[in-house]
Formats: sequence, C-alpha cells, structure tokens
Amino acid sequence: MFDIEAKFQDIISELQKGNRPLFKMSDEELSSFQEQFIQIIEKKDIEGIRQCLCLLDHNQNYGEKWKEILIQVIQLENDELTILALGTSHRHIIDYSQRQGNRIKFDFLKLLEDLLETKNPEVFEWNLRTIEALGGQSAFFKQKVLASRPGFLKGLQKKWKNSVELIKFLENKWNV
Repeated sequence: MFDIEAKFQDIISELQKGNRPLFKMSDEELSSFQEQFIQIIEKKDIEGIRQCLCLLDHNQNYGEKWKEILIQVIQLENDELTILALGTSHRHIIDYSQRQGNRIKFDFLKLLEDLLETKNPEVFEWNLRTIEALGGQSAFFKQKVLASRPGFLKGLQKKWKNSVELIKFLENKWNV
C-alpha cells in the first residue's frame, strides 16, 4: 500500500531544502494512491485531501485519470482545496490534454464556468488563471467572464486587483 503520509513528509522536506521534488509512481503505487485518495475525499478529510493534492502536484504520472478526482475535490466547495485543485489541474488536466492534442472535456469546462460565480476573490483569480491556461478553449467563457467582472469599487480592492488584470488580459486575447 502506498504510504501517503511518508511521501508527503518527503516532499515537504525537499521543498524546505529549496528543491522541486517530482516523482513517479509504479502502477501498483498509482492504483493504491488513487483508491486511498477517493476514500479520503469520501470521508471529507480536509488534511488528507490537502496532502493528496500536494502529492498529485509533484507527481509525474499525468493523465485523464485525475480529472474525476480533482472535480470531486472542487465540488466539496472548500475554498482552499478548490484553489489547490485548480492549480493541480493545470498539469494533470490542461497540459496533459493539450500535449495529447485533445480538447478539455465539457464536464471540466462546466465546472470552471460555475466557479465564475464564486464570491471568494482567490478562488475567482485561480479560476481565471485556469481559464487562461485553456488557450483557445478559453473563448468558451468569454461572455460569462465579462459578465462576472468585478465592479469598479471591488476592482480597486487589492484582493480583486489580479482578477481585474487577468480579465483585461483575456479581453485582449479574445480581441474584445
């Protein structure tokens, strides 16, 4: 059985030394990790999910297999976990699909669209960063992104400033 706690501690130790600890799992370890991750999500063990997302973020076993798990984490509606899952999705969903020459599947796009309604400025910003990473598929969100732009007063607040800049960047990308 894959030891999540031990591997998590190894990664934290390497990060504290200033290293970027990327690793690969064997097929057996991968299967064990996926099963444990799903059980941890079902238990809504926040610390366990946080550890699993850390492992996944440093794991080089990329693939479509992680999409359902990341969607389940985001659907827990925990802002911190959503941000971590969005960051991890860049490598395991977006980059992987683009390298394979595949479009991102609609269920993930729909999830990102729904997240545009969040009131949390950090989740909103990370969602915009994820949308921007979609490349040409980001145009799917054009109307919704423009409609969800923070108002003038909100846009002056430091916590919303990055989101305003990201929306301007996307507007330029979309030639609005």
